[in-house]
Amino acid sequence: MNASRRQFLAATAAVPVGAVAGTQGEPAFRIIDILAGAKDRNHPDAELFAAWREYVEVVSHYDSLPTTMTDAEIAPFTARLDRCRDRMETLPAKTLDGMHLKFRYLLTSMTEHPSADEVLVHGRPATEAFLKRVNSDFREAMVWRMVQDTAPHSA
Repeated sequence: MNASRRQFLAATAAVPVGAVAGTQGEPAFRIIDILAGAKDRNHPDAELFAAWREYVEVVSHYDSLPTTMTDAEIAPFTARLDRCRDRMETLPAKTLDGMHLKFRYLLTSMTEHPSADEVLVHGRPATEAFLKRVNSDFREAMVWRMVQDTAPHSA
């Protein structure tokens, strides 16, 4: 077992049971300092955190584009979004925090609920409608639970 695997298992064991929210009106996860870039330099998942922040930025910009734009006008934004997705899909997660981001990304890609980006990308509270949609599909429900299980927790 290599050192990074030991660190991952230790982090997994340290997650408090039952400390995760996910009900209507409560945040399903907390965005911690590491995800904001405060500790990236020394974190094993620094590259993945940077990719996530870029993905959030691009999704926000992409979602704000006028609906009147042509496909040709949107193409550069779509290409950048595709590059962000490629990074999120190929960079390995080395810690529980990294797995949390990968699960959030996966569920965003899986679910077609209108508020998926708001909840999973931007960290807004899960609405009753979102939870109903996610819980209507066993695969999405499982990934949603994985998002919650791997959520960073404040001490």
